[in-house]
Amino acid sequence: MSESSTNTSSRSQWLAPVPADQRRFVSIWRRFVSMGYEVFLLVGPVLVVAFIYTVLTGSPPPEAAAEAEVGQSASAELLRRIGLQVCVYSAIAAYFVWGWSRGRVTLPMQTLHILVIDRQSGGPISRGQALRRFFWATLSLVSGLWLLVALFRRDRQTLHDLMAGTQLIHRV
Repeated sequence: MSESSTNTSSRSQWLAPVPADQRRFVSIWRRFVSMGYEVFLLVGPVLVVAFIYTVLTGSPPPEAAAEAEVGQSASAELLRRIGLQVCVYSAIAAYFVWGWSRGRVTLPMQTLHILVIDRQSGGPISRGQALRRFFWATLSLVSGLWLLVALFRRDRQTLHDLMAGTQLIHRV
């Protein structure tokens, strides 16, 4: 059997809908490990995006910004900082939306055998669902609601999964 046919069959196995009675829920511990792994992997790309943004916008070094006049340069610096935050957030959103949609998984999810599926069909999620999941995940992670919801639900689903119509499962 050739390597390409092996890759195709394993890929189709991940894309096949998972029946509701065969879904294994992801523990909170496995979620924490995955989040830590994701943060570790995203440090490099975030620094690259920040560097490129800084070079392209011609942001002054911190010493020059501190010595700048309070008027127009302070508001320009504020806009640059907000622009940097938007660029970094967008890059992270693109990573997760691409990683979650159409049956793909991020490296930590693949390592830990975690898959994001559509809660109703059990199949891969769309880009729209992945984007909704990312938006709600941002809110629930910052507020801590993801953990509270997961602790009190028997299936350990989080607020962002409930709002996006998705489900994390442990695929063995």
